[in-house]
Amino acid sequence: MRSASGRGRAWFVAFALLAAASPPASAKGAKKRAAPAAEAKAEAKAGDAKAEAKPAEAAADAKTAEAKPADAKADAKTAEAKPADAKAATPAPAPVPDLPERIVEKQNAEYLFRVTLRPGNLKVGRVAEVWMEVARVLEIPDPTTGDRAPVIGSHPLATVQAPAPPAAPAPAPAKGKKAAEPAAPVAPPPVRYSLWPLSTPGAYGFHFTPAADGIYTIAFEGMEPRGDEGEPLRYEATFRIGAGNAAPQTELSQGSAATRRSSRRPVGPGSGARGAEDRLVRLMRELGDRFLDIEAAVETAAAKGPWPEIAAKARDLGAAIAGVKGLVPQAFSAGGAEFDRLAAAAPEKLEAVAVAAEGKDPKPMRAALDPVENGACLQCHAKYRFAVTNDVGAWPKFEPKPWKK
Repeated sequence: MRSASGRGRAWFVAFALLAAASPPASAKGAKKRAAPAAEAKAEAKAGDAKAEAKPAEAAADAKTAEAKPADAKADAKTAEAKPADAKAATPAPAPVPDLPERIVEKQNAEYLFRVTLRPGNLKVGRVAEVWMEVARVLEIPDPTTGDRAPVIGSHPLATVQAPAPPAAPAPAPAKGKKAAEPAAPVAPPPVRYSLWPLSTPGAYGFHFTPAADGIYTIAFEGMEPRGDEGEPLRYEATFRIGAGNAAPQTELSQGSAATRRSSRRPVGPGSGARGAEDRLVRLMRELGDRFLDIEAAVETAAAKGPWPEIAAKARDLGAAIAGVKGLVPQAFSAGGAEFDRLAAAAPEKLEAVAVAAEGKDPKPMRAALDPVENGACLQCHAKYRFAVTNDVGAWPKFEPKPWKK
């Protein structure tokens, strides 16, 4: 049996062991106190990290703010580019309408000029027909011709001045040097034409082809034969004629004297059977346009045939030319049979064009056009339009009339 002192030592040992097994209260309190401190430190570190992130965000915001002026500059450039886009988007000018005929009249001194243009709005690259009628205005009307005396037997000239080309842009200046002045555009040299007398007394005509848009000046001049009345009298007048997009800028008739009309028509070759002559003029103008259409199609045809559209147009034109039979101009009525024979020969020449157009080589097609123009057209016109000869039986050889030599 243990003594009291032994039991006390046992309790002491047990208590010591229990104390050793349990952590002291001070350690637990330290841990509890350390936890809030650690959390505080973690929060402080997080706060520091956020504080460090804010300058970075601020820097990013600053960069964004710096980028905005660049964006503003880009927007400004876009805004500046808009006018150019607006110019590019500007619709092209409306096409000049077709006008079959235009008449312009003016008086210069004692002479009255009447110019007829066909087509009325001249086209670039297309042959223009110009008729000029000139008459002397009489103070005392004549019983036959009225208040005008047609100028007959004259040999007028026409001087055509084409417009200057558009100014070329100035070349870019070298670095550090002043920009050079652009060279002033130079107009091509004028071209002179001899006018042929037409069937209407006092009327003369010629053809020319506008090569560019713009205003052309046509200056007419000539001498009126006076016979026993005295020395020849000079007449002249200048007209401003637009071509291409400038066709509507053709000058208008001037003055009341240029618009008045005589109640009488001059009597002479071509004065009778006006309906037939007018029909012939309209028909020949249409035939000329159709021939030019075929000529342009041949010149721009593809390198290899066949070309059925050209063949069809050639045959149609041949049939149309044959339709002028019986429409010989009144001034040449004695040659009606020859006129009809020449018209009847045209379809055969145009059939050669059609046959060539059905092949594959464009050369024979182009070659077949020459007999049409130099044979069918010019042979007839030399006698029955321009009256330069009385005999075209040995064409292309012919004897010009004495005053045409």
